[in-house]
Amino acid sequence: MPEERYRRIMAYHKLDPSTVYKRTEGVNGISLQQRSDDPTDLALTVYVNHNKRSVRRALPNRTQKIPVTVKERKVDRKFGSVCDRRNLDFYDPLPANPEVGGYDGDDTSYGQGTLGVVCWNDNPNNAYECYITAAHVIKDNGSYADYLRHGGTDDGTNRVEDVGAYVTHSDPGDYGMDVAKYRRRNGTVTADIRGNADDNIGDLAGTWTHSGLTDRTSGSKSLSVEFAGQSTCYATTECTGTSKTSLVEYQADYSPNKTTDGDSGGPFVDNDDYLVGTFSFFCESCEESHGPTGQELLNRMNAQLTNPKLQ
Repeated sequence: MPEERYRRIMAYHKLDPSTVYKRTEGVNGISLQQRSDDPTDLALTVYVNHNKRSVRRALPNRTQKIPVTVKERKVDRKFGSVCDRRNLDFYDPLPANPEVGGYDGDDTSYGQGTLGVVCWNDNPNNAYECYITAAHVIKDNGSYADYLRHGGTDDGTNRVEDVGAYVTHSDPGDYGMDVAKYRRRNGTVTADIRGNADDNIGDLAGTWTHSGLTDRTSGSKSLSVEFAGQSTCYATTECTGTSKTSLVEYQADYSPNKTTDGDSGGPFVDNDDYLVGTFSFFCESCEESHGPTGQELLNRMNAQLTNPKLQ
């Protein structure tokens, strides 16, 4: 092995993890890979697997005067176990599986969708944690599911339980918002978004308003967003504009469409960790998807990202 390559490898080998990143949640491993098969090639690629954005920002530009180039390993979305862990870039709604479904007390099943937002009821005199998903997920023949069910793990133990109790909804159509709100039930798996729980749950940096998105996307300017859904797992697309329709009153439009059945209620988040909106429906022929905008869907549900008691 050439002396310089050995020196570089040993420099990484001896690194204290605290000098590489400040937070370790979601890091599944660090590995080195030679850039080519040439034995004299000194270039190495460092893979830091599945880091959250806040972790990536803390990575150094160089170590012991050795330049560091960080390259995120692409994840094949066909591997369901990666999606189930929800330990990738930006979104970690509940431990394990992101899928949620509507059920009644007699175990009658409704639809299946994706948890969109973990938040708080906005009344400081009645502050409680709540979950938001798409209203059409929990509706069947005009009735709405009593409970929101989640199948996942807590401290490594498999648990399938009714994590939320029905509070309210806004139907799609008639200028509704296609969102539903469930109150977290005590004793169930802990709500979690991007590594923080309980009083720190509002780890999203904020929300986009309909008017703000309208201004941002005017003149054919698009906004890059990431999507998380239980069927699609993770994808990147563009918010291309806004509209006001009878189906969703305050609507964000996305293209190309990256969503599919089972993703309903899943979140779109921008590169600054702002909630752009959630997913409601897609147009397969026109390669577009749509859903309510972030701040307006919270307003409709009397919800906010942070605990009102702490404000």
